[in-house]
Amino acid sequence: MKPQRAYTNLLRLRINLALKRQVINSYPVLAYIDPTSACHLRCPACPTGLRLGLRPPARLAWDVFEGVMDELGPYLFELHLYNWGEPLLYPETPDMIRTAKAHDITVRLSSNLSLSLDDATIEALVGSGLDTLVVSLDGATAETYQHYRRGGDFDRVRANMRHFRAARDAAGRQTPVLVCQFLVFQHNEHEIDTIRAVYQSWGADQLILAGAHMPFPPHDAGFAPSTQPEFDLYHPDHPYQRNARRLLRGRAAGSWLYGGVVLNPTGAISPCCGVAAEADDFGHVAGGFRAVWNGTRYRRARSLFQQSRRGKPAAGVPAEWLDGMGAGLPAGEGVICARCPIPFRQDDIHKTVARVAWGALVRAVRERRPRYLLALALMGGPNRAAWRWLLRWLRRQIAAAFTLAR
Repeated sequence: MKPQRAYTNLLRLRINLALKRQVINSYPVLAYIDPTSACHLRCPACPTGLRLGLRPPARLAWDVFEGVMDELGPYLFELHLYNWGEPLLYPETPDMIRTAKAHDITVRLSSNLSLSLDDATIEALVGSGLDTLVVSLDGATAETYQHYRRGGDFDRVRANMRHFRAARDAAGRQTPVLVCQFLVFQHNEHEIDTIRAVYQSWGADQLILAGAHMPFPPHDAGFAPSTQPEFDLYHPDHPYQRNARRLLRGRAAGSWLYGGVVLNPTGAISPCCGVAAEADDFGHVAGGFRAVWNGTRYRRARSLFQQSRRGKPAAGVPAEWLDGMGAGLPAGEGVICARCPIPFRQDDIHKTVARVAWGALVRAVRERRPRYLLALALMGGPNRAAWRWLLRWLRRQIAAAFTLAR
């Protein structure tokens, strides 16, 4: 269980966010840490794959990672060990996971898994305590897969997934949960039924079907969004677009600026996971995290939300923002947040808080551990998102009870 200060930090975060303070006294609860900016694939919707040079080639220095974890680890609840690079190209990734797990942090890693991985590496990753491994596999056949994952080896990815599953089973572990992620384009949507039928035989526990960001010109030849609206990020009825319109119309501040952070391999800090260019970063940890966290760029970004946005037009997310995460667009008002490349995710931290609250409630009831009720009280109780989750759960229980009664 996290220390009590982690939960009181959550309460301070929620107060700072509600009051839209520019200078805050809380730490992030969600972090993306990118071990390396390198990737061997050439995916055409990715600035790294396109070799755009928006970030210098770098590997995260161990002492930088360790220093950040010493400061933030007690407060972080969720860590994503990836962003613009391939994390399994970084040899110390299993050690990073173990360090994070020592702070009782949920760790998620995303990989193309198209690498030569020996038994020792896979066993180290399985034994590290990693919670979730997301595998990018956007095709049920080699030809379809390689249309986007350029340079990837379809057979190797599947073999590695099976190898992970075998190593996990041999160790008697339930984690990492293996997730097969299939980004849906027009060119691969005909294989959705096939991937649904075969992903478990390839070793995965879960399948995620998600809409895909399109490559931007001139790299977009041969690509188009899915013809199925639920997988078309650019369709006005897609949940991302609906959420973006709701958030852009509302009064709430962007939650990333209060509870989320990205550490890049150079030690530079980004305000969210959608910042493609180093020029849009907010500072460097060399001067201390708090100095960046309450520095000029963070204060300026938070000030953008002090005036209500209600009544302003919010047509959705402009395609040029989505494509390439706004790479190369001129910054508005000196910070990228003025042209947020992922407005549909401005409420991510609310969801993190909801997961923490829900987890504390479940463990208090199922495991009869009252200290989790204390943790829930210290964080200010469930937030609105957590109450919505609870109501949905209750509806499912009632529906199941009625079904059994029949």
